[in-house]
Amino acid sequence: MNKLFGILFLMILVGSQASCKKENKSQIPVGLIGKWYVRQVTTTSSSNAFSDTPYTITYPDTATNTYYQFKNDGTGLEEYSADPNFVSVPPLGFTYQVSGNNITFSQITAIMMGKTYSFEIPTSNTLLLSINYSYTAAGTVVNNVQKITLGK
Repeated sequence: MNKLFGILFLMILVGSQASCKKENKSQIPVGLIGKWYVRQVTTTSSSNAFSDTPYTITYPDTATNTYYQFKNDGTGLEEYSADPNFVSVPPLGFTYQVSGNNITFSQITAIMMGKTYSFEIPTSNTLLLSINYSYTAAGTVVNNVQKITLGK
């Protein structure tokens, strides 16, 4: 009888372990980790009433006052300073999660106008972030596309 209970207990134990799922953790690409300097931000707006030409802000390749730093624990920093010689602003902390080719941030930041961006790392020194987002102004739905180019 004890053998029967032992076998039954073993089957229950093995079955309970097999049904446990591992937590779905964020898969952060190694190439994303590090400090990425903002090189270009382009926003294009349109609606059923208008279509704007892209608005682009370009930063020189030597500019280091505006960056995003991604850490391997899912946390990061954003440093945004228009002119660090006159205004000193401490970096803003954020958290992020990666799922496939999407990155979701814990908050909207000074540059990023949304929380979930698609991303691409075409070279080891280039990170591209892209988002489509909409808002309503005076009863008109305005659609935007924002593309951010970062470099190491």
